[in-house]
This record gives sequence, structure tokens and C-alpha cells, in this order.
Amino acid sequence: ERKEAERKEAERKNTTIPNSNAMKSIPPNCWGVSGAQLLVLVKIVIDHFGKDGRPNVYEVVNAVIKPLCMVEAVSYSILVNPTGIRSQTFVTHAWSESFLGFIRSIRAYY
Repeated sequence: ERKEAERKEAERKNTTIPNSNAMKSIPPNCWGVSGAQLLVLVKIVIDHFGKDGRPNVYEVVNAVIKPLCMVEAVSYSILVNPTGIRSQTFVTHAWSESFLGFIRSIRAYY
């Protein structure tokens, strides 16, 4: 009953409750996405915000990531890699930066 109340509250707030079972079974060094998966996300973001949209990372998370992850109540990385994917490179971001600018930076490096 408490879990159901938490789920409903999360839906109301458009947030997710982490699925602790899924997260516990996958080591943190396997909580990542591949380059190809990142490019799929870019397409989803462009479809959502338009070709000329300039969303920051915070806006992408609220408008795209959270709704996608809500059903399974897992992080995006676990949503697209339910058994995990071993990280080879760690990349971080600033919440206020342009999402597509962030992607351009990654693509320039690789």
C-alpha cells in the first residue's frame, strides 16, 4: 500500500522511484549508455523539442528522461541496458548546459 502511494506521488510530481532491486543487481560501473544509445536519445530529444530547440540538460531530463523511466522506475541507463553495460569512459555534464552542445562536445572528442 505504501509503495502504491509512493508511485502515485511520483507520477503526480513527474519523478521516478528507483527500482532498488534492479539497481542493486547491477554494479555502478555498469550504469551507462553506449554511444549509439546516446545518439538514439539525441533523436528523441530533437523529435520532442524540434530541430531548432536548445534545451538544457535539466529540461531534457524533465521532458524526456523522466517520462520514459517512470513506468519501470529505473534510471535511463538501466532502462536501455537492463543487465547493465560496462563503462569504458566516464562523462559528466552541467545541468544548465545545452544538451545538444554537450553531445557536440562528446562527438568532437570521439
